[in-house]
Amino acid sequence: MSIFGALLRIKRWTSAETCDFLKVVIIVAASMLIREIDSSFLYHQVRSQGVIKLYIFYNMLEVADRLFSSLGQDIFDALLWTANSEKRFSVGYFIRTCGHLIVAILYATLHSFLVILQATTLNVAFNSHNQTVLAIMMSNNFVELKGSVFKKFAKANLFQMACSDVRERFHIFALLFVVMIRNMTAVNWNIDSFTEMIPDIIMVVGCEYFVDWLKHAFITKFNEINAEVYKDFTITIAFDVIRSRDQSAFSDYSDQVSRRMGFIPIPLSIMIIRVLSQTFTLDNWGSCIIFGIGWLLVFAVKICNGVVMLGQACHHVKRFRDIQARAEFELFRKRMVEKKSKSAPNSPRMSLIDFTDVLHQPAAGKGFTVSDMLSQWEELQPSLLSSEIRRSTDRETAVSHLTARSDERTPRRAVSMAHIPRRDRSEPPPAPSMDQDPQLDTEDPVVTENNTNSNSEQASPVKKKTTAAPVTSSASTNTNATSSDELADVTAYKMPEQGVQRIE
Repeated sequence: MSIFGALLRIKRWTSAETCDFLKVVIIVAASMLIREIDSSFLYHQVRSQGVIKLYIFYNMLEVADRLFSSLGQDIFDALLWTANSEKRFSVGYFIRTCGHLIVAILYATLHSFLVILQATTLNVAFNSHNQTVLAIMMSNNFVELKGSVFKKFAKANLFQMACSDVRERFHIFALLFVVMIRNMTAVNWNIDSFTEMIPDIIMVVGCEYFVDWLKHAFITKFNEINAEVYKDFTITIAFDVIRSRDQSAFSDYSDQVSRRMGFIPIPLSIMIIRVLSQTFTLDNWGSCIIFGIGWLLVFAVKICNGVVMLGQACHHVKRFRDIQARAEFELFRKRMVEKKSKSAPNSPRMSLIDFTDVLHQPAAGKGFTVSDMLSQWEELQPSLLSSEIRRSTDRETAVSHLTARSDERTPRRAVSMAHIPRRDRSEPPPAPSMDQDPQLDTEDPVVTENNTNSNSEQASPVKKKTTAAPVTSSASTNTNATSSDELADVTAYKMPEQGVQRIE
């Protein structure tokens, strides 16, 4: 559809369609090359080998398959990156693209040949007389258990191992499908032969599952990893499934998940095409119709599988978003409760719901809450401005006192207590004159000392100012006036034991 749309200029050719076209070319070319290999010759060559050789050969093929999967991902990435470069329709562009395409076809052919050898070796193990080869090959899983359990694993390494196990299970299912098709074709699709194969298939799959369960159980036990981490792995894969459905994605829907799993579907696709083309022949219309119905059935299964996977991925992501939002809300609420609990004793808006654990909170300093300060900001702003002006005036007054260094200082009782920048540690000021303004005496506070506090030591001298008794009659007015005038100017000082200290 894309090719005809581009030729008829109905639809624009995109980069994703370029990637799909190159993949189709690789599959078709590698399938044509792999048809030249005789599978019957391979089967007899493998069957003529001994048990130990088959065991070693199967292990070598398994290791080679993993190495080729890692190498093939880089080869395909280089090809698709070169094909979608900006400098198109030039001689260098076509040369580079053709070179990468040839390398990718050779790789796909070689990797497909290795997968066919794996399927052939497994088929030989199924058809052995006493099935000792199959038992020895299945014991390889326990060797993997020995090499994995006693190593230190982090969560990222455990996730990588889980993805590798998922890919290995799918690979074994594909190999077992090929073995079943080849054996059923050899016996002319006899049901009795299929029932005889079922126990062996169950043994292979069950051994793989059992070893994987043991491996992950002991890895999480020895490394003290919580089993809830597998939910995080599921959410990560769900995000990959959703990102692959984005319209800006270059490749197909399964590429992101396949890249995460380390799985390359092209070699397995070539092997399935080779086995099915060798098993079934399209020599009449009935076989063509059956092939078409089977293809449509598999296509419908693929579509349903994609829809179900996307729905499950959206469900996991939505649940993760809800849990994340709930956790953020609880964290925010906890922080606000901690802030409010520090000022809980003085807070008039304390709620029993928000401060259920206020008795368990450590003692904190007194003060207003943030909400109270914000609600009274307009009232506090003038006082803050006045305090700033007062600080500036105090600072200027202190500087002037330091620079002046003169003995002509303002009497202490003539200075307001709110504007005294420093303590005056000089000698007691002289008594004011008689003609001083009497309003100063009435405005300034009078410092008194009780008899109960007379024994307490103070750091600075304390003024003791005595006042006249109230006038009760007009006859004693003149005598009391003279005595009150004399006592008004008398200033008493209490000297500390350490000596006279200068008042600042």
